[in-house]
Amino acid sequence: MAKKTTDPSVMEFEFRAVDLERLLADKPKKVLFTMWVEVINTDKGERVGALRIKASTELTAKKVKARGTGDPVVYGEPKPPGVG
Repeated sequence: MAKKTTDPSVMEFEFRAVDLERLLADKPKKVLFTMWVEVINTDKGERVGALRIKASTELTAKKVKARGTGDPVVYGEPKPPGVG
């Protein structure tokens, strides 16, 4: 588990436990966390960069077919510096 920091410049993401449990239900060997910057418009109409993150696993074709859906993906909710 990551060490909690009080540094206001640190960006944190929260994942709901129930979503991660669903992601890990098939006992994957690895979980891939992918981060990217996305351009969004603020309420004031300004274009800014927003950091995003998702967690995903690779399932075998057999498990995907049995489930009837694609690989599970869980998106983290950003917790910007100084918030919460």
